[in-house]
Amino acid sequence: MTRYVPHLHKVAGANWHHKRYIHVTAVHNSGTVSDSPRPPSSRDDRTSESVLPTVDQARAFCAVADSGSYSEAGRDLQKHRVAVNRLVGRFSDAVNQGVLVHASTAGHATLTPHGYEILGAARRFLAAADALQQRRAAVRFSAYPSIAQRVVARAPALLGDALPLDFVAVAARARHDGGRQLVADVAAGRLDLVVAPAGQTVPGISEVRAYRWSLRVVLPGQSFRSVPPKVSPAGLTQYRLVATPLRHRSRELLADAFQDDGVPLALAVESESQELLRDIALNSHRHAAVLPDDAFGAPNTQMGPQLATANAPVYGGTYSVYSRSDDTARDEASTDPRGQLITEVAQRVQAALAPESSE
Repeated sequence: MTRYVPHLHKVAGANWHHKRYIHVTAVHNSGTVSDSPRPPSSRDDRTSESVLPTVDQARAFCAVADSGSYSEAGRDLQKHRVAVNRLVGRFSDAVNQGVLVHASTAGHATLTPHGYEILGAARRFLAAADALQQRRAAVRFSAYPSIAQRVVARAPALLGDALPLDFVAVAARARHDGGRQLVADVAAGRLDLVVAPAGQTVPGISEVRAYRWSLRVVLPGQSFRSVPPKVSPAGLTQYRLVATPLRHRSRELLADAFQDDGVPLALAVESESQELLRDIALNSHRHAAVLPDDAFGAPNTQMGPQLATANAPVYGGTYSVYSRSDDTARDEASTDPRGQLITEVAQRVQAALAPESSE
């Protein structure tokens, strides 16, 4: 049966605007060529719009091109031969070229010259689609930068090649909301796994405690080696304090500690850079930095004395690993292997952040 596809041609002095139909050679199952013209059908007219081939159509075309048989391609793709034939036909419509010639033997086909030309592009298209699908299959993970760096550093040994992890940076607006946006993104399906402050209850989301951190004081010139393991706000009045700005959890706890001790809080320097705050204290005779002990990796008890008051022996918090609940993961694992994959990665991330894994 002969098919006609639309073709644009330019009329002198005008834009590309007029359609005519050009003859595309097609061969009947009998092997004979039909040149009898026919008006375009409604299905042919549909091809006048620009429609890109789908992945399934390109895969069917490549399968038939490789095997030379619709039946063989159908077995490889686990589709009926008629369905493969239909997909190849739609692929041919999408590229506006006849790509296969039906042989006289039922179910067999060979490439046309246009088919040979487009085969390489179709294979590259499939390779790109498969790469995107593999990236989509990776577990989407996010955490605050200092925590993410710990997981990134251990990722090769922690996960291996079989457990792909796609690190997603935390949005600036989500860095000072107590981790609520991170957990909400897991609930909405935008992320698969996050590490965030503990204690957030969201339906369908599992929380597993990972580790505790506390506020510590980096005293001038590392003089903390000669002081007790804890220091109160009253004991810091001799120093000029440096700390993170408001909206940081460590800064909120610092204010709470000074209020509990009845001591006014005055800061000499505020900075988002915890490295800068630490360096100021280590290279100063008067400045002390109040920082979380996990600012540069696993909680470091050697950073300095813990900040404490009579009301609270320690000021700090807990981080948890959040993912979909076990029931949700099991339900999805029955249809999507990523459910079990996410559960396995969550367990390994938790192990990497646990105190016994700290170096």
